Amino acid sequence: MVKRFIGQLIDLGHALIMRGLTASPQEGFATASGAIRLEDERGLDAHSCAGAAPTRNHPAEAAKIQQGIEKDLLKGRPDTVIIEVTSKCNLRCHYCPKADPLVDSLPHVNTDMSDAMLDTLYAFCKSHGTKDVTLSGVGETAMHAGWHRRLGKFLDDPDFKLYTVSNFARPLDDDDLAAFLRFDTVQVSFDSSDFMMVRKLRSKANLGIITYNIVRLKQKIREAGAGPSVVVNCTLLRDNIGHLADLARFCRELGVDKLLVGEMMNLTAYNTFDGIEKLTSAEIRVLADQMASAREVLAGTATVFEPRDSLLDLLWRREADLADGASDRREDRGWGSCLQPWSMPLVRSDGKVFACCIAVDEVEPVGDLATSSMAEIFDGTRARAVRADILAGRPSVPCATCVMARKMPPEEFKELVRNWL
Repeated sequence: MVKRFIGQLIDLGHALIMRGLTASPQEGFATASGAIRLEDERGLDAHSCAGAAPTRNHPAEAAKIQQGIEKDLLKGRPDTVIIEVTSKCNLRCHYCPKADPLVDSLPHVNTDMSDAMLDTLYAFCKSHGTKDVTLSGVGETAMHAGWHRRLGKFLDDPDFKLYTVSNFARPLDDDDLAAFLRFDTVQVSFDSSDFMMVRKLRSKANLGIITYNIVRLKQKIREAGAGPSVVVNCTLLRDNIGHLADLARFCRELGVDKLLVGEMMNLTAYNTFDGIEKLTSAEIRVLADQMASAREVLAGTATVFEPRDSLLDLLWRREADLADGASDRREDRGWGSCLQPWSMPLVRSDGKVFACCIAVDEVEPVGDLATSSMAEIFDGTRARAVRADILAGRPSVPCATCVMARKMPPEEFKELVRNWL
């Protein structure tokens, strides 16, 4: 029953992902010297990422291929830019890297992005047609009163859809709430409707203050007749799997737009909490029942229940591992697929640019705003190398343990990239 429930949800997720993909002529792929070379089915050398001109004796056919089929699969398109306005935070959530004293002592971990870099990123987004901008990272953007003054260019520009993640851990004043009204989505992170569990998982967080801020924001939205979608993000781990149904009821009463549920990613050895990959068969049944109850609680209400596909996939594989007698999860998710390295760079508060959100502090940056422009970095040698490695099936970023990457055959993912570009 548990397997069937999870399987139906995973099948639904796959159907949604694949909807809209259109068929295109088949192309062969060969990898040489780190470059992806495209060839048509007749063996005609049509293109290479180094920009080589068509060869052989078929210029007309080569031109046709170049016009209708050929695409540079390593070229990015910055649909979204993630800007870590600050890496400072007023909480030390126990599963966050900032809770690790060693990580938190690194020079870049408690810094504010400079106004000059914010201006540079604003100009990049405008010139490249980037519409979706996330104004948060590991740190808490709204940590201090007046945080929004530095973001005026983004907040005042109607061309942008703005997204932010906040802990809502300090009492927000009218100016704070007025700034949040200018976002398209505000995601508030807490993991239970139980006061003590919130304290346990999120250090100094006070559920009463979080609730007060959400109620006031929803009131301001009603008064204005417009405002952001308010999303509650719940991170699941062993300690709170039995809290999900009550959290759904709490979100329904708050009138939030969505309850988003995902699994904990263990990003530091300092984190001693057990994640979903450690659940027993009995605990998986508890979680499956909680998810079913949460879905029932929110059915027909204004609050959407959305478990992440990666959570459902992990539960399915964990149950399979237990059935096979495995005590721990198979950590490697296999060859993963994710468009973030093509579409969603993350700029850390110190100006270092990373290919995707999971790559921060895990691998070397693909560039630095202190020495290069964002345009040079985004389609530069290092960014293209990351994409080439993924297409070749040997990711240099941690796709194997990332919750965003979905397992997909290499050829299928290449086709997805081709249709997306």
